[in-house]
Amino acid sequence: NGEGERAGGDGPTHLYVLLHGLGGTGDDLVCLEGFLLEHGGADVLVLRPACNALTRSFDGVEEGASRIADEIREVVAAHPTLARLSLIGNSLGGIYARYAAALLFEPAPSSSGDSGSGGRCGGTMA
Repeated sequence: NGEGERAGGDGPTHLYVLLHGLGGTGDDLVCLEGFLLEHGGADVLVLRPACNALTRSFDGVEEGASRIADEIREVVAAHPTLARLSLIGNSLGGIYARYAAALLFEPAPSSSGDSGSGGRCGGTMA
């Protein structure tokens, strides 16, 4: 289903989003998912979005990244224990990752008026 989770604890705290390249599918990154789940501990949740599989990766970065950002928001909403987000992309997936991060990023409010540092990305710590 593109989403793997290890049991244990109060829930996962780290979401890894694995993004395939042009014309690919989430199955292209199943080995990396297995490694992350095996070595990451019980706090790991892995998402391999299905929203851009095969020919859906041909309709542009803006559309594809928007679909990914929406899928990430859904997963974060369903797992309130998530605190960290890592986006890992192969080829075009790396471009999608950067664009999706920009769509998800919410700067931390600053009392001095500057952008400062920190913030949230898709509901997790940035």
